Amino acid sequence: MEWTTSGDGVFGNNNLILNPVYIPGPNDILNAVKERLTITATATTPCNEAAQDTMTVSIDPIPTVDLGNDRTICEDDTVVFSLVDGVDVTNASTFAWTTSGDGSFTNNLILNPVYIPGPLDIINGAPIDLTLTVTASNSCSVNSDDTISLFIVPNAEADAGSTLAICEDGITITDATAQNFLTLNWVALNGTGAIVNANTISPTYTPSPGDISQGTVTLQLTASPLNPCSTAAVSEKVLTISSLPEVFAGADSIICEGEDYTITGATASGFDTILWSSATGGTFINGTTLTPTYTPTAQDIFDDDL
Repeated sequence: MEWTTSGDGVFGNNNLILNPVYIPGPNDILNAVKERLTITATATTPCNEAAQDTMTVSIDPIPTVDLGNDRTICEDDTVVFSLVDGVDVTNASTFAWTTSGDGSFTNNLILNPVYIPGPLDIINGAPIDLTLTVTASNSCSVNSDDTISLFIVPNAEADAGSTLAICEDGITITDATAQNFLTLNWVALNGTGAIVNANTISPTYTPSPGDISQGTVTLQLTASPLNPCSTAAVSEKVLTISSLPEVFAGADSIICEGEDYTITGATASGFDTILWSSATGGTFINGTTLTPTYTPTAQDIFDDDL
């Protein structure tokens, strides 16, 4: 006896036995047509007429699923699927979505749900596996599945630091922080001073005369987001500007020996405290004011000046 096929499959063990195993070929499966398997039995002597019979085998395709490429979203986004039945998924009757994270599907039993990341999905920063498993819509008992990795990019964060009081000669910012950013940029919102290294976390700001005159300036830090996030992080800090102190001790004066001298022409600005001193050790009354009284020492009198 001999078995033959109308397709491109093979009889795996032996086509010359009564009950062989038929293995469908690629074209059998691809074309999904009904294959004709024929058995022919030769007659035993003295008979010479062969006997033949044919059976038809229908081949059902197994289900397939292709989710496409891995996904990357921003932390406040969701994953929207747009799979096409018959293209991305074939020969499937049921769908079941699962996740390795703590997010949820709007409906995990439909072809195209929306996945909403959970808190741990966002915090952990590790890729999350999203898997779709499908069952066959025909006689096949084999399930198929596909998995994609979901990467979640955190939003940019920026903190320009606390309000500071500075002197008119400027400051290097050291208390600002930023993370998850592509670029940084500092600007003076209401001033015309100079910012050096404006694209770093620690720029140096030098007030302009106008900034000094108005007494305050607001610096703004902007951190641009990493792709695919679209929202920049913005933070501001206020600088209160104080002028450098300026002093004038007054014009030179001549006094008589034995006299004390009260200073009347001194001026000062931009100061916190005032303190008068003498290199020769004379004493001051009201030495922390602009009008102290100085008592010369014997050395002052001997030297004839101080």
